[in-house]
Amino acid sequence: MNRASFIHALKASFLGIFTQKKDVFPILSIKTNKICERCENWLGKSIVLQKGIKDVEFDFEKQIILVKYDSRKTNADHIRQFIASIGYDADFLKADIQKREILRECCFTNIPLCK
Repeated sequence: MNRASFIHALKASFLGIFTQKKDVFPILSIKTNKICERCENWLGKSIVLQKGIKDVEFDFEKQIILVKYDSRKTNADHIRQFIASIGYDADFLKADIQKREILRECCFTNIPLCK
């Protein structure tokens, strides 16, 4: 391989590296029941530890959890099921009753157990 073809091959490889698309992660908006700032810390840590979760944000006024996730590692249904399993409603999925009872001391004090 002569010098010119080597430089051309090197340029092509660098061009390929620098022009790769950056991963774009979808953002899932999940309507939940009442959440407070105390819940934000615990719930946020729990969700982020799940495989494929990149970021979690909360909108307290609208009672929405925004989850940025890697769709190659998890999916929206799995995220909703996890949130419901730890005691919070997740869109159409109702929270696990036993887990919700543990959360009653926090921000569920005036919410009836059965909806």
